[in-house]
Amino acid sequence: MHHQNSLIHASSSSPCCSPCEWMQAAQKLLSNIKTRDALYRVIQFSLRVILAVRGIAAANPHSASLFARLMASGTDKKLLSTVSALSTGRKVLAFGNIISEVPNTIRLARGLDMKNLTVDSVLPLLRSACMLNFWIYDHIAWLTAGAKVLDFCPKKVSVVQARFWFTAVLCSLTLDTKALVQHIQDVKGADSDEEKKKQLTERAKTLALHEARDVCDLIVATNNSAIIRMPPLLVGICGAFSAASIIYEALA
Repeated sequence: MHHQNSLIHASSSSPCCSPCEWMQAAQKLLSNIKTRDALYRVIQFSLRVILAVRGIAAANPHSASLFARLMASGTDKKLLSTVSALSTGRKVLAFGNIISEVPNTIRLARGLDMKNLTVDSVLPLLRSACMLNFWIYDHIAWLTAGAKVLDFCPKKVSVVQARFWFTAVLCSLTLDTKALVQHIQDVKGADSDEEKKKQLTERAKTLALHEARDVCDLIVATNNSAIIRMPPLLVGICGAFSAASIIYEALA
């Protein structure tokens, strides 16, 4: 047993990742619905980046011929089909998320003190309520376009869904910005305590990553909700970065 533990320890301390470690990382990603969705989203938005670059290049006569040689005829349609399939797959994967969001919204509503309303008490409730409606419309979108059970206009459902997400992301961005500013002040005030300063700095880095993700999500939500049409390349990059940051945190 001691010999086996020594081998395990030696393997884990090795600078190179063994196939077993890669398998464990993959299992960790795929065993969680949130990280699995993030993985699909990275692929989905990366393909949108390729399509956006393809569109930009097609408008340039100098690069159009190069892309025509690199990409076989019909590749654009195949990529669009894959993006659509991934979007539908993510909706199927998320089906039932409303069940976990309802108790969270109820808990936040019950804890709200109407005589002492603050940003820290109102925005989490608003965010949760918006996400609750987001998941409702997400399920309606799949039942309409995917399962063909309901008969709604898919485009209108997607726009309303995106606007709830847009509001939820605004709430997250406000809360994360407030927390980040507070942590930066705490780091400056902890000069004499190196251990505490180190902990606060790590927490500030995490909050900065969350804020960057919020900004990226806000750009995608702004585009999807038809408030402002963003450049397809920017939407693809932001969507891929947001999903990649979730995977990064899961594996860290």
